Amino acid sequence: METVSDISEIGFPGGGFGFSFKDPEGRNLRVIADASPGSAMKDDPSQPRQLSHIVLNAGTPENSVGFFKDVLGFKTSDITGKMTFLRCCSDHHSIAITNAGGPTLNHIAFEIMDWESVMLGGGRMRDAGYPIAWGVGRHGPGNNVFAYFVGPDDVVIEYTAEVEQVDDTYKVGMPEDWTWPPGRIDQWGLSMPSKRMGEVDASIGFEASLPQI
Repeated sequence: METVSDISEIGFPGGGFGFSFKDPEGRNLRVIADASPGSAMKDDPSQPRQLSHIVLNAGTPENSVGFFKDVLGFKTSDITGKMTFLRCCSDHHSIAITNAGGPTLNHIAFEIMDWESVMLGGGRMRDAGYPIAWGVGRHGPGNNVFAYFVGPDDVVIEYTAEVEQVDDTYKVGMPEDWTWPPGRIDQWGLSMPSKRMGEVDASIGFEASLPQI
């Protein structure tokens, strides 16, 4: 494992101490401890409460999955045809790795209060000029409600709620457990990802000069 920076005080909001390193595909990762909690956001159910998970595209997904499991201690929750869902807490997944040709960002997901809040958030985003790019729907793995948007920097953003809570008794699903009828890739099947979302969900690379994750 290549170290990028030694343990030092973090100069970003929240502070704490941490160090940085590279994963097998060259992404810069940072581990932080003793960070101060953020201030509470205003009581608006249409706004995110906290980070839920990130999905990373990979050229060699088996190497990335092995790194997150064997080095960082994540556990597998489910495996679909293209994606492996990994957890580090009771949430079904905190990171997912998908086979998409190279080390880029797929999307960032923010937890929102409940399914109605996802709908409210979708309306607020539409009013701000960012229509829903996929959803509202309910995923298979994780059983979470979702709505996706393409942000101003072409970053794909997910609002999500009701993420399944699991423990070590959870049975890992395999690709044959996660199949859908033609024209459907989630439980509800109300819509498919927009063309725009498909154009940008592998466009954000992890360059050495970019912020670490």
